[in-house]
Amino acid sequence: MDESYVRDSFARLNESRRRLADATRERIAKLSRAVADCERFEKQMADIQQWSAHVSTLLDLRKSGDVSALDVPDEYKVCYLTHFQQEFTLAHPACFPPISFFSASLSFPLVPVRF
Repeated sequence: MDESYVRDSFARLNESRRRLADATRERIAKLSRAVADCERFEKQMADIQQWSAHVSTLLDLRKSGDVSALDVPDEYKVCYLTHFQQEFTLAHPACFPPISFFSASLSFPLVPVRF
């Protein structure tokens, strides 16, 4: 065999090996970045899930402690309006019309106050 042929073959082999090693390093770096991105995303997702569970618990506690409109009986509304009328009728009897118990609601129109 010719010595120059062996050197050329060896040089081509080394060059091919070097290109393969460079490509392998680049691929490893890309995969490492992708794994780091996935781990960061997974951590953020876990943080969001933890936050969501915390907020859900707080909202459930707040909801269970709130009084809704369905919890207030109609008798309370009539009682409130009667008390409201009695309180202000004593001070200004001409300013408030009598409240009908059949049409009592919390949004009745008030007559303008005249002094």
